[in-house]
Amino acid sequence: LFSNKNKYFNQSKSTLMVLKKIKKIIGNNSIVGQSRLLTRLINDENYFKCQYCGRCISGCIFDSIYKPSQDLDKLIKNNSINYRNNIIVKKMSQMNNKIKVFFFDINRNKNDFIIFDRVFLAAGAIESTRIMVESNNLYPVHMNLKTKSQIIFPLFTKTSLQTDWPNLNTQPDVFLEHKNSQNYQHWIHTQINTKNDLILNLFPFKNIQNKFLFYFKKMIMNHFFVAHATVHSKYSDYYKLEFIKKNNENILNINLNENIASKEYLNLTQKNLCEIFNKASFYVLKSLVKKLTYSTHVGSSMPMTKKPVLNNHTDIFGVPKNWKNLHIVDASILPSLPATPIGLLIAANAMRIASDIKIYNI
Repeated sequence: LFSNKNKYFNQSKSTLMVLKKIKKIIGNNSIVGQSRLLTRLINDENYFKCQYCGRCISGCIFDSIYKPSQDLDKLIKNNSINYRNNIIVKKMSQMNNKIKVFFFDINRNKNDFIIFDRVFLAAGAIESTRIMVESNNLYPVHMNLKTKSQIIFPLFTKTSLQTDWPNLNTQPDVFLEHKNSQNYQHWIHTQINTKNDLILNLFPFKNIQNKFLFYFKKMIMNHFFVAHATVHSKYSDYYKLEFIKKNNENILNINLNENIASKEYLNLTQKNLCEIFNKASFYVLKSLVKKLTYSTHVGSSMPMTKKPVLNNHTDIFGVPKNWKNLHIVDASILPSLPATPIGLLIAANAMRIASDIKIYNI
């Protein structure tokens, strides 16, 4: 998972301290370890290595943290793909074994189409769903879009974390996986930032040049940190996508719908994680705990099934019902959303589909 397999982030004193304390008290339903980060530790011809500026969570201005657009930029630079920007895909249609893609060309201000032998659709869960609703002319229709509940725990420790802020990387450095009990199948994923620059935004000062304020900020970074827990989509609310036609326009309405299981499960998750943190001598600032039954991580609107039955079903190769040579390869086809981050899961599933097509000549 690293950009350089032979070079790793060193375990800081704060990381080692948190790991040691949590390892001592967790039971059989828990696993804890150092996180693995998609971050450059050496310079390459296109991007800088991590500069240890202490502002990772605010956004990396050096592009040291991996994002898919970096791979796309390389492919374009090497002329490995024919990339066309300023194109808005409207819909698709099946032409025997070929796929006809209809789009609006912004540069030319006109509608057009291209015929392909095979299409891989990865426009994101909402846009891919919209394109398929248009392509199948399903208006009016409702579809469910799954998301993940989350809890944010501000934590305090009497023992100094001994961080060297701001000269460090502030991404999550400890991952904790646990189950609420033996009765629950799904894991809860908790990312612990022993060094989180967003904590500083809670305090009303900005002038880091002032020596007293700089010392105060450093003290805060050594005693306050954050844990962010996410849970499986089964225990989360969900979005309802409503596709309708009004005045000859196609309209998408998105509304959050309640899952009666989410609040009870979140309360149990909060209780169990508070017990873990307290046993590890980390104090939860309960008045600042934030619980949300949703997040911006979404998917599963067109889930993979062995035998697609509904119009929004896809098979195990991401092929929608009644289509050929069209493969959806983003989060929309995941059957459910695990508590863990889904970025690499989506990429791995897309690679599996592409590889199987080649191997089995699908």
